[in-house]
Amino acid sequence: MKSFKIVKSVLLSFSTNRLQTGLFLGIIFTLGTINFGCAKEDCECPTQSPQPIPPDTISDEYYVKYEMQTAFAWGNRTIKVDFKMPDGTVNTFFVGQGSTGSETIGPVEKGFIASMTGTAEYDAVYTGRIYTSKNNGVFALKSTAESSGSIKTWTMRYTVE
Repeated sequence: MKSFKIVKSVLLSFSTNRLQTGLFLGIIFTLGTINFGCAKEDCECPTQSPQPIPPDTISDEYYVKYEMQTAFAWGNRTIKVDFKMPDGTVNTFFVGQGSTGSETIGPVEKGFIASMTGTAEYDAVYTGRIYTSKNNGVFALKSTAESSGSIKTWTMRYTVE
């Protein structure tokens, strides 16, 4: 029987050691977590939710689309269309008889003056349009100019609002 008691004693001491070790490690972990947490005066954590950016500080993006549609009374003629770029330079596209040509530029800032000038060798019948788009939205027609003939040069302007 003595051997049985010795074995029983060894088993009980093994379980007791595991329990003591687990409790000891649990206490150390808890104290370590509490100790290394940030104090209120040292905390750099945000105390308030982030504030939304005011709408007037968000910069809108605008795009301008220049479009020219032509028709002539005779012959195969073209119209030279000059249009203003965001950097102030002038670019050109050509539109043939009975067709439509267009160019889209951007982004431009609010207040940009979009201008388009058409020049034809002969009297031309045309429809010019300037569209704008805000923040990748749908293009909206902002300015239209039409002629019924006997005009060789014309200019259109629109200020982006």
